[in-house]
Amino acid sequence: MKLFGSSHYAQALGAVGVGAALMLSASAVHAQASGPFAGFAGSWTGTGTVALSNGTTERIRCKADYKVAPSGMNLKQSLHCASDSYKFDLSSDVTSQGDRISGNWSEASRNIFGNL
Repeated sequence: MKLFGSSHYAQALGAVGVGAALMLSASAVHAQASGPFAGFAGSWTGTGTVALSNGTTERIRCKADYKVAPSGMNLKQSLHCASDSYKFDLSSDVTSQGDRISGNWSEASRNIFGNL
């Protein structure tokens, strides 16, 4: 069984990180002091279930830390997740310029990375 290593997995990891940040955007807009990421600073932890390609499910535990530049224009995310059979460590660095968001992400244990 091959759980990792495909480009689909890399895209999914990138989407997880970006999705976690963007899911909070509605509340962050209301808490904005300055810059689009101003309300993101802090930590989050959670648990859930993952469905694997072989049909089995596993519990997963995650912790995310968000660091925001004083301007509110830059966001650094560290996301650490683990189940009984695997773990991943995703980092991202995101910048807002006008109406554009750009940045990069990487997953350390599998040495994969991409751009936002």
